[in-house]
Amino acid sequence: MTDDLQVAAPQSELERAAQYFKQWTILGPTGDVTSSNRYMLKNSRIRRFLQYEKQGTFGGINLGWTDDAEPATGRRVTQWQFVRQSGRTAPITYGELVAIRWKDDYIFHAHRDVGINLKWSDNPVFEWCLLGGKPGSPVRTGAWLSIFNTMSEKTGEPLIFFDRTVGGDIGWPSSRTWGQTLREMGTSLAKDVVIAYLTKGSSAKK
Repeated sequence: MTDDLQVAAPQSELERAAQYFKQWTILGPTGDVTSSNRYMLKNSRIRRFLQYEKQGTFGGINLGWTDDAEPATGRRVTQWQFVRQSGRTAPITYGELVAIRWKDDYIFHAHRDVGINLKWSDNPVFEWCLLGGKPGSPVRTGAWLSIFNTMSEKTGEPLIFFDRTVGGDIGWPSSRTWGQTLREMGTSLAKDVVIAYLTKGSSAKK
């Protein structure tokens, strides 16, 4: 069913919708992204870096945004690491399951009463993948991509900027109704169609 819908949908509309989820760029040592390096995470919608930020007793996971995107700020928050399940030297590839680490702790999907459903773990949790390029090809710094959590909802969801009244301003498409997200994206495509297209590598050259 999904494949039929993808064929019927105009390529330009699919690409426009997929671009909405490709909100992230990994910045740091130039070249392929590897587990041995640490990086900055910048979001295109708020144009700031994601960082550890205390949210208070009832504010959800301690993540938030820097006040600016100046080089000095970027150097301070070069603390993100993408950890492969085996080997530290080979590049991270699109579609590969990885764990995401800030300094010494890893983020993973778990229920919270406030804020995004993420918590911290002392050990790596391999439930994330980077989408938006040709599956199996190396992820390179500076590319715009989607950070996808495979445990959120039934089919997984992209991590996105989300303006909250409480907690850090990050979320999932399901943090509000899909209709609200569709209006912001400027499309009427079904959610599974957009995610399937993104998973198959919407940025790959034909």
